[in-house]
Parts: sequence; structure tokens; C-alpha cells
Amino acid sequence: MGEAMIEQAETAAKSGAYRFHPPFRLLSRLGTVDIRDIEIPDNRGWMTPISISRSPGAARPLIVLLGGGIGEAATASQGWAMTRLVSPILEKADLLFVDPAGTGFGQSSSVTRISDVENDAAITAHTIIRWLELAEARPSRIILLGEDYGGRRATNVLNHLYRLPAAMPSRLILMDSCLNPAMDTLAPANPPAYAIAFPTLVAQAWSRHRRGSLGQRVEEARGLALARIVPALMRGSRFPAEERAALRRQMVALVEVEELAARIGVDLKVDLPAPPVTNDAARATVGALLGFDGGYTARNPEIVRRWDWWSGKGRLDFENLDAATDLLTAMARQDDLKVLLLTSAFNTRTPAFASELSLRDLPGDRVAVRSLATDRLNGSRLEPAALSAIGAFVVG
Repeated sequence: MGEAMIEQAETAAKSGAYRFHPPFRLLSRLGTVDIRDIEIPDNRGWMTPISISRSPGAARPLIVLLGGGIGEAATASQGWAMTRLVSPILEKADLLFVDPAGTGFGQSSSVTRISDVENDAAITAHTIIRWLELAEARPSRIILLGEDYGGRRATNVLNHLYRLPAAMPSRLILMDSCLNPAMDTLAPANPPAYAIAFPTLVAQAWSRHRRGSLGQRVEEARGLALARIVPALMRGSRFPAEERAALRRQMVALVEVEELAARIGVDLKVDLPAPPVTNDAARATVGALLGFDGGYTARNPEIVRRWDWWSGKGRLDFENLDAATDLLTAMARQDDLKVLLLTSAFNTRTPAFASELSLRDLPGDRVAVRSLATDRLNGSRLEPAALSAIGAFVVG
């Protein structure tokens, strides 16, 4: 029965039926897997981080991986990490996957109390601390790796850990991270976000038709977004209807794929398609491979629906979203903290594109920025140069 479920899940993943595919078959073959339940304070449920090591008990570097996506399990959504990151990195370090509260094997008794920036970071920090205690782990160095929204989570987690030197990371890796999510938040009060989404839509379309150069397509989309779409959105109803229609035709021609082009509204706002999610297949794969008795949640839509970017402030406070501020605070508190920013040249939400001004404030001698060209939609995740940079940074 287990093997049949595994084959079914892997077949679905290969066909593109869903993107959340945790390849635990591979994971269980690479090293010793350990799963622990850690209670969230105030009876809010528990989190279940998963670790993998080739030398249990040895004093080796520990990479704590915080995956991207709100309400998405790191172990499920980060198939790239297991298939391309885990194997080479395990030669140099152990890995700890920390799924956000309410996802993975974890359970939550109160979605509202975990669905905001601050509570999410505090719970994640608590889980890391408790895991180090329960596993009696004494890593030679702790590296916090945040991918996409995991980068925002990581910078906030740093400022919850600084009082505990034994749990404080000395290295931080932000991979394809949006340092300022406000730039990318699709909201009526933020018209530029719709323009920022347009190059991503073009990249998604290219992944289907694969005509011409992805780099050239994305650069054209960026140029159009900055030169024409943003000014048009800012002008609103004052933008002449004839010019609006002409600009939309230009956008549609650049997208080419009819299904995706239809997501460009007459008001020029871009609606990015959401990926399909099948939690049942993820549960089958995880349960069969690791023998863990419990439901597995690849993505928790209730957390996504209730998410509060402003942690109860009830107003549009972009400063509260800017991860660069938390990063600066952490670096000021810890003078030996070093940072590696890995970004794709084509990812419109990366630090270089979304938070360029904030990056100028970061100490250059402690921050390395690597922009990696790639033809993959998800940026630098699968770029071999990224794996090399991570390996050198972990032991350097």
C-alpha cells in the first residue's frame, strides 16, 4: 500500500498536477531523519521540525531552513532543497527544516494567533530553541537560510534569538528573498505592485511556450512595467481609454499565452495564477516514507486567508514589512553576523529589485550579494552556482 501511494504521488508531481512534492524517499536515503513535536506556548498547538544528518551527535554546522510562502510547509514546498541542496550540503552541514505553525505535521488550535508576522517569527524562534535543547544539539555554527518569504521570517527570527547566544545564528542566507514584501503586495493602495507582477507573468508564459530568450522577455517586461504600466496605474481614471487599450494590447502581445494574458484586466492590473494544491498526495507520500502517524498539511489556506501583514496594527505600515530594517538591527546587535544574498537576475521580488535603497545601508564587509542568471522561473534555487556559494559560505 505504501509503495503504491508513493508511486501515485510521484507520478502526479512529475505531471505537474501539484507543485508541493516532498521527495522523502530521497531524504530518507541521504542521512538520519529525526522528527520531533515541539509545543507552541499558550496551548496554540505544536510544530514538528524535521532534521537530517549524516553524522548525528557530531559538532557540525547546522542549516536551519525556513521555506517561502505563507502557510506553506518548508518540507513540502522546498523540493528543490532536498533534491539539489541537501545531498551536497550534507557533506558539510546538518539540516533542520522548520515548517511554519499550522503546516507540515504540526497542528494549531488557534489559526488567528499564528497568522501574523510577529507571532509567526516568535513561534519559529521558540521552535528552534526547543529543538536545540531536546535534540541536545551542539552545532559548531548555526546558519539561518530563508527562501522567498522565509527571508522575511528569518530576519525577524534573528531578533527573537539574540538573547540566547547558543541559539544565535552566525550566518544568514537569503535566497530569492523579498526584503520588502510591501513592494509586491497586490492591494488597491499599492498600484506599482501590479506592475511588479507583470514580469513574473511574462516569465510564467515563457515557461509554457519557450520561444526566444527568457532574459530578453523579462527585461522587456520590466522596461514596460517601469516606463509605462506604473505611470498608467498611478494616473488611474485620468489615463485616456485609447492609450489604456493600446498599452493592454502591448502587454498581451508580450505574454502571448492566451490563458495568462486574460489575467491582465482592462485596468492593467495583473492577477497572477495560484498554483494548485493537493494535500492528500503530500500526506500519502510523507506517511508512507517516514512512518509518521499524523496528518500532513502542505499548505494551510486558512492561514493564508487570515494572514495579518501588520501584526494587529490595523493600518498600512510598510516599515513593519521591510525586512532590511530587522536585518540592520540584527547586524548591529551581533557584530560577527555575516549575510549572503542569493538572487536571480529575473526575480522581480529580490532585494536588488525591491529594496535597493535599503541594501545601501548594509555593511558591505559583512554582506555578499550574488546575482545569478538562470532560465528557471523560480530564480537561483536550482542554479549550481548557488549551491557552490552556499557551501563556501557555510564553512567559510
